[in-house]
Amino acid sequence: REKYFELKKENAETFDLIRNLALYWADGKRKLSEIADLVELESGLRNTEFLVKYFNFLSKCKLIKSKIVK
Repeated sequence: REKYFELKKENAETFDLIRNLALYWADGKRKLSEIADLVELESGLRNTEFLVKYFNFLSKCKLIKSKIVK
């Protein structure tokens, strides 16, 4: 819970928009870089660092399953 509010505070201006668009485009097949591209196309905003932190948070909370590709 604290981590969520920390992420929200760090990205206060764009948190809701980027988060909502990223979750919309996340279909279990797209890479995070593709999601970041789609968010940027739709909103004009790009914050890949935030998306990495946010999706890691969701994964740690077991709200999503993530695949780490090396």
